[in-house]
Amino acid sequence: MTFHGKHPHLSAVGDFVSGIGHKISDIFDKDSDKSSVKSNDTGSHTTEDETVVVHDRDLHNSDPLLDDKEECDDSSIEAIRQEYEHIHPSSQFKCGPVLRFQDILVDRRRWIGSALIVTDKEGEPPRLVIRDPTKSRVGYSRPKYIETWYGNHFYRYDIQLTLMAHREKRIEYWFETENGERVAQPQTWNFHIPALDEAFNWAFYSCNGFTSDVVDPETNFHGANPLWDDLLVAHDQKPFHTMIGGGDQIYNDDVLATPEMVAWLKLDGDKRISAEFCEEKRNAVERFYFDHYVQHFTTGTYSKALSLIPSVNTWDDHDIIDGFGSYPPKYQLCDVMQGIGASASHFYLLFQQHANANTTDQVGLQTSKSEKGWNTITHFGKRTLVVLPDTRSERSKQTILSNHTYDLLEREIRNRLLPTTQHLIVVLGTPLVYPALKLFEEALEKLGDKLSRGSAIGKIFGKCKAFENVLGQFGPELLDDL
Repeated sequence: MTFHGKHPHLSAVGDFVSGIGHKISDIFDKDSDKSSVKSNDTGSHTTEDETVVVHDRDLHNSDPLLDDKEECDDSSIEAIRQEYEHIHPSSQFKCGPVLRFQDILVDRRRWIGSALIVTDKEGEPPRLVIRDPTKSRVGYSRPKYIETWYGNHFYRYDIQLTLMAHREKRIEYWFETENGERVAQPQTWNFHIPALDEAFNWAFYSCNGFTSDVVDPETNFHGANPLWDDLLVAHDQKPFHTMIGGGDQIYNDDVLATPEMVAWLKLDGDKRISAEFCEEKRNAVERFYFDHYVQHFTTGTYSKALSLIPSVNTWDDHDIIDGFGSYPPKYQLCDVMQGIGASASHFYLLFQQHANANTTDQVGLQTSKSEKGWNTITHFGKRTLVVLPDTRSERSKQTILSNHTYDLLEREIRNRLLPTTQHLIVVLGTPLVYPALKLFEEALEKLGDKLSRGSAIGKIFGKCKAFENVLGQFGPELLDDL
C-alpha cells in the first residue's frame, strides 16, 4: 500500500489498518504462549455482571428462563413458525419492538439481549412476557425507562435466557399489562437463540437506504423491501440468530432538507461556519431524526426483521449525515455540524443501542478515555469473538480511532478471548485499502459536478468557494462518503 502526501487521509487509513493489525497480532502472539485464556465470566466483565444482577433482582431470583432444568421435547422445539406477513410493529407502540443482541456468557450458558419500545401513551408501560419452549413457565421482563423526548417514552426490556447445549430454541414473546391483558392481542413475536455448542447463523448488512440524489426510490426500486424480503425467506429456511448492522442502517442525509437547515445552507461560507446551533435548529434536527427513525423502523419488511432477529450495530456517516467526520476541520468543527452530530448520536443510541449517553454501560458498549464513541465486543458462541469499533465518532481527516480507543480494544479483546476462541471478526465501516491510482483521481474530478448538485457534501461546500479545492482536500476519502 502506498501513501501519498497529497492525500493525508490515506496516511490515517494506513495508521488505522496498522494499528488494528498490530494490536490483534500482539494479542494472539502473547496468548498463544499461555496455557489458559481468560473466560468471559470474570470480574472484568462488569457490564454483563451488572446486567445479570439487575435482571435477577427484578425477577426475584426465580426467573424460570434462567433455570438450568430443561423440560422440552422435539415437538416443542420444532414449533410451527409464524407466517411473516402477520408480523408487524405493534399499533400500541410508536415504535417497536426492536430486538438487540448483547453477548453470550459461555460459562453461564447465558444469552443476553434486549427489546425496545417507544410509546406516547402515559401510565404504566406493559411488561414483556417470554415463552421458552424448554420451560414450564413463562418469564417476565420489567420495562427499564431510558428517557422521554417530547412525550415519547423509550423503554428497554432486558432479556436473559439459558442456552441448551446442542439445540437452538425458538423464543416467543409478547407484551401484556400487569393484570395479564395482552397488548396488541393477539400479536406474538419470536426469535431464535443458538445452542451453546452451535455456530451462530448470522447475517450482515449495511447501507440500508438511498442517498438524497436517488429519485423516488419507493416507486423505482420498491425501497429496501426486496432485500429484506429475501432475508426473511432465508430466515424461514434456517433462522438467523443475529444480524450485524455495519453502519448506515438508516440514511439521514435529508436532515439538510429541513427548512432550518436549508436556511443555514443558503448562508455565505464564513457565515455558515460561524452560525450557532440555536434552539430552533436543534429542535428541527432532533425532530427529523426522531420522525425518520420511527418511519424507517416501523414500515416495510425491515421493521419485521427488527422484531424477529436481534441486531448488533455500529454506525457510519449516513446514520448522521453524508461524509460526517471527513470534512476539513473548519467545516467539521463548526457549531452546526457538531450539533448535527450530537443529535444524531443521541437517537442512534436510543433506537439502535437501547440506551442513552448515561446508560451505555448497561448495554455492554465500551467507551475509551477519549469519552467519544461506543465500541462493541461480543461473543457469537464459544468459537467466535466479534469486534465492532466505532470508526465514526472520533473520525477526522487525520484520525479514525484515537490511541485511547486502540488501547481499549486491545485490553477488551484480550480479556474476552476464550480457550475455545477460533475466529476474531472485526467489523469496520471504513475501507481498508485505497488504490493510489490516477484513474480514481480522474474519476473523482468527473464526479465534481454531480457532487455540487445533489449530495450532502456538495450542499455543505456550495457557496463556500471551497468546492474547487474539495477533491484535493479529501482525495479518495470521497469514495467512502458518496
